[in-house]
Amino acid sequence: MDRLDKGIKPRNEKAAKNWFVILEENKNKKLINSERLNQAMEQLQKMISKIKDIEMNFI
Repeated sequence: MDRLDKGIKPRNEKAAKNWFVILEENKNKKLINSERLNQAMEQLQKMISKIKDIEMNFI
């Protein structure tokens, strides 16, 4: 989440999905404010969708 807060974006879909899994784990463990986690997870889902759209344009 720190990377997202700093404006750092995952370099590819695999990295974005990995970040998402880590956020889900923290949500389940209730280590971080759930509202903040939900916002970060939504942001990552949008990034994953954009990456997929870009990849589809190259196929």
